[in-house]
Amino acid sequence: MSLHVVVTTFNPAPGLLERAARSALACAGVAGVTIVDDGSAVPVEAPVRDDRVEVVRQVNAGPASARNAGLDRVRADWAVMLDDDDELVPEGVAGAIALADRLGAVGALVGRVECLSDGSTRSREAPAEWAGGTLPRPADAFRPIQLFNASGTLVSGRALATGIRYDTSLWVVEDREFIRRLADVGPIAVAPGFAVRAGTRPGGERLTSARNLERRAIGHLAIMGRWLDGESEAHFREATLWLLGAMSKAGMGRGEVYQRIMGVASERGWIGPLRRIKLGARTLFRRASA
Repeated sequence: MSLHVVVTTFNPAPGLLERAARSALACAGVAGVTIVDDGSAVPVEAPVRDDRVEVVRQVNAGPASARNAGLDRVRADWAVMLDDDDELVPEGVAGAIALADRLGAVGALVGRVECLSDGSTRSREAPAEWAGGTLPRPADAFRPIQLFNASGTLVSGRALATGIRYDTSLWVVEDREFIRRLADVGPIAVAPGFAVRAGTRPGGERLTSARNLERRAIGHLAIMGRWLDGESEAHFREATLWLLGAMSKAGMGRGEVYQRIMGVASERGWIGPLRRIKLGARTLFRRASA
């Protein structure tokens, strides 16, 4: 079994990229580590001296494009994605690959442990009813849980040979959309435990900041337009209501994207007139008191 690790980075904080690379090299069967620099202001250099480590630089084009640049260089049985502020857990990666091989899967999803800024940790493992098996339905890629992060996602070489890659038009939620299409290639294993230790990028932007919510909302609309059907509707409904609430709290209730998502929610019967009034009033109140 050979493994290729694709690490994507953009303006990495000091020390984090080296930590990510060393965790990659610690995994069993590593044949190569490709670090894709997505147009950092200061060009990235290899953080460790090892013949298996290479750096590929591109003009800033987003995470999907960077992952694709790395995947194009994979010549191994398995590839695993890794963000520059995360670490791989070698035994977790090995366990996920063994499970996928045993189940004849073309990919594998892994849990993560999040290291919070206050020094505590939070576990994000697979649902108990999925762990040790395969993703029950392709539509479950849209279930709004933390399992579907790109970092830690394993893809087999035979799946990559079909030409599957990330959608470069998506800068957010591209990981879920990729997993949904991967599920059409073959089964996806869901590993118990975790294989990623996720860090917090110093000074990083909060996921609930207005800028991130705007990007997430645009991506959400895009994937709903492609994949919303009877099997995925419950997942999209839950994610949509969360997103509307987060955007409302951020004072974004009068924006065009918010109104478009509200329109979809109303058309599908996910949200009633009274709730729409309440969300709008809350947004107006926040604007008036700002």
